[in-house]
Parts: sequence; structure tokens; C-alpha cells
Amino acid sequence: ACQPNQWLDNGRVSPDGSRFAAVEAEASYGKNAALVLWQPPNPAPIPLAAPAAVANDEWAFSPNGRLVAAGLVSGEVALWDVATAQPTAVLPSQGDSPVQQILFANGGQTLFALQENGTLTSWQVDAQTQIFTINIPAAPLSKLALAASSQLMSLAATGEIGVWDGAFGVATSELQTFVASPLNALAFSTNGQTVATGSATGDIVFWDAASLAPQQTFASYSGNVDSVAFSPDGSMFASGVGERLSATERDATVRLWNLTEGQLAHQLGGEQEPVAGCSGFRNQVIFSPSGELMAAGSHDFTVKVWDVENGRLQHDLSGPNVPILDIAFSADGKLLAAATASG
Repeated sequence: ACQPNQWLDNGRVSPDGSRFAAVEAEASYGKNAALVLWQPPNPAPIPLAAPAAVANDEWAFSPNGRLVAAGLVSGEVALWDVATAQPTAVLPSQGDSPVQQILFANGGQTLFALQENGTLTSWQVDAQTQIFTINIPAAPLSKLALAASSQLMSLAATGEIGVWDGAFGVATSELQTFVASPLNALAFSTNGQTVATGSATGDIVFWDAASLAPQQTFASYSGNVDSVAFSPDGSMFASGVGERLSATERDATVRLWNLTEGQLAHQLGGEQEPVAGCSGFRNQVIFSPSGELMAAGSHDFTVKVWDVENGRLQHDLSGPNVPILDIAFSADGKLLAAATASG
């Protein structure tokens, strides 16, 4: 557990399931954020030393689980060896703008770092050499996604999206405006051909990843779309709403679509019962690696797990009575981890 007046965010399980890591920060706006590592069943945290605080709770395990990387407020990217918890490198910044998001690609050989000022840098991880740096004109940027089957990246700003070639840093589509509200959620389909976006106004749109032509628009919902996700086989699509209704009430509805049939399969949760202290809630939806289960953090401080095929609730997992900030399945689907506002 973390210290009083601190919380954990962006928690993830390593690809081999042997470790868990999360950002620990003071509850006052993420001050002095640092990355902390655990090796279950040992409850003792292992702080990872860095030259600056972690920015925007942003970090990632490499696909093979051997490295962990974190974006810093200084604009640098720190790398650690997971086995020893020792630093291996600090990739220099392109100016002092904090890192907004990082992503590993090409099996962990490449690392992308997006800074708040719109600077996108690509690194060759083993050689620690820079591949390219480009400046995206539509800053501030909010989301970055990488297609699993290609090197395309989509960069989302306030109401704008674009697709880029990750090998050369060349835009393959012009930035386009589709809503006059922030994009909160962004995901590539499994085959990399479609980009899904969710907005603060409840809009969910599918776009062609190559041309950015709109393919499908789901019915608008009054609730703020916190997250979107495709199932591993690409046949299902989920969205999580996190609309604040009052100081103690949240619309925490989860919707699951069958993309093969082109229709809403299940509407889950969303009871909206009053829960004191739920202001930090974020409705993060994720699929298990097999695609058979879907999980979401609820505003009542629980994590709910449903059967994707029939929509039945399989597990209602409870812990401390504090907001759930992030959840993650292990690579084998046997573990489910949650990061909370209490640490």
C-alpha cells in the first residue's frame, strides 16, 4: 500500500504476470509522481528512481516484460530493467515539454514518445538512438494509439484526429475535425484498418484508418465516453461511460456491440445509485486476452467482470471503498489488477 494522502494510477501487470507496477503520487494533482514496482506475493513496493517526476501517469512495460519505460515532466523518457529495478537509460527530451504518452512498437524494438507540445519522437530501444522527430501542429494532443498489424499511429487532439506512418513520421491522412469537444478515448481495431473514437459529448465514431473517412457513427449518448476497446478477435466493441450526474451519482454504463451483426449486444451496469466519494471514477473497459470476458471499474468502487457472449455478470470484485482509476488483465488472463485512489 502507498502512504496516506497518496494514490495509485495506471496500474498494469507485466506480460509474464510476474510483476505489477503503477504510478504513485500525492493526491494533490499528481504531485511528485513516481513509478513503483511489485513482485507478488511480496507486498513490499520497489520505487524506481528517475531524474524527474512521471508525467501524466504515463509508462509502459516492453512487450517482452524485460524493460519498463516512463515519460517524465522534463520531457525525457526513463528506462529500467524489470528484473533488477535498476535504471538502464534516460532518453533525452526534445525541449522541456512533459511527456504526454509513450508506446512500444515492433516487439519492443521501437519506442514512441509524445510530448504535450506536439513533439513526437521515435527511438530504437536497444541502441538508444533516435529514429525521427516530428512536430504535430494540432497541439495539445490527448491520445496516441498504435495499430497492432502495422506501424500506423493515430494522434487525437481536441476534436481532431490524424493517422501517421510510424516508420518515417509521415502523415498518411490530414488532421480532421469531427466534433467540437475533446476526444477522451481512442483505439485501433485488431486488424489496424479502423480507428474508434469516443468524445466528451457521447459521440462514438469508427473511421477508416487510411483515409479517415467516417465508417459508422453510434447513437450519441448523453454520457461522457471514458474508454473504448476492441476485442482481441475484432468481433466485439465496448465503450464505458463516466458521466457525472451529481456529487454522489455517476452514469457508469458499459455497452457491448457485436460488430459482426452490427448491433448492440448488451448494455451493462449504469445503475447510477448514489455513492459518496466517487468523484475520481473513470470507466475503463478492457477485454481479457481470450476475448471471453470484459471488465470495467465501477463508480461503486468495485470491478465488474462480464461474460462477453451472454452479458452475464461473472464477478463483482470489491476492495477499498475508493475510486478505481485503472484495471489490467495479465497476459494469460488469470490475473486482474486494479489501481485505486488510495494506493
